[in-house]
Amino acid sequence: MLRLLLFIPCFILFANSVCAQGDSLTLYTDHKPLVYEDATNFYPFTYINNEGKPDGYNVALVKLLLDDLKIPYVIKLKPFREVLADLKSGQCDLTFGLPAMSNSDYGKYGHTSITLLTQSVATPKSNSVAIKTFHDLSNPDNKVTVSEHSVCLDLMNDYGWADNAIVSRNMVKEMIVLNATQQGQVVWNTAALKWIIREEHLDNLMITPVNMPHMDYRFLSRNQQLLNLLDKTYSRLYTDDKMEALESKWFYPDRVSPSSPQWHTILAIVGILL
Repeated sequence: MLRLLLFIPCFILFANSVCAQGDSLTLYTDHKPLVYEDATNFYPFTYINNEGKPDGYNVALVKLLLDDLKIPYVIKLKPFREVLADLKSGQCDLTFGLPAMSNSDYGKYGHTSITLLTQSVATPKSNSVAIKTFHDLSNPDNKVTVSEHSVCLDLMNDYGWADNAIVSRNMVKEMIVLNATQQGQVVWNTAALKWIIREEHLDNLMITPVNMPHMDYRFLSRNQQLLNLLDKTYSRLYTDDKMEALESKWFYPDRVSPSSPQWHTILAIVGILL
């Protein structure tokens, strides 16, 4: 009888917990959709395209996952400081972030690594490369242009090298000027630099990896159940090879894969020879 009396309140608490977890997702409806926010200029992950609409790998990934889960959503792009403020106040339900940076006060991180952010330096092809390691950023003679919300700037601030950084809000413009003047150097995440050079046809620039810490890029939210569900769905879709086309489009557009008609032709030739 004593065990039964102890079991009943435990069961009630467990049932309430399950209901609360369920409610955390059923709150997302057509009238109150999940709000996904992200940065306006973090190429190629999130940016506003020429039509004035949210675009990028993160946007496409969130659409794929939430459509699969049948969760209603809206997408808003704004300066990342505002995104974090909205996340903290509850106006934003989901974004992406780096666990190594100081964003833990705004929410929790998922377990799945969406990608690893590596850092590279963009320099004119006619110049020698001065930035090869993270320590090279400490040299006052190696002034570098960095994004205002970049891993590189945060690390330079931590190490007391902020005076060597030229902070910019418009990295596309900086890269175009670098390509035209052939003077200066830009350090940013590798995927962003490659995307800008490709999209803007900056043929006078080259990219060189910088030996500095890589950063894990993950989902960031205050809703733990949502994070768990996104991690699980991402892993399932990745296993089903539904992520390869998405990654190729945004990170490896030059990757060539045999098309179906080519394989049909090869199989037909092999059949004839046999």
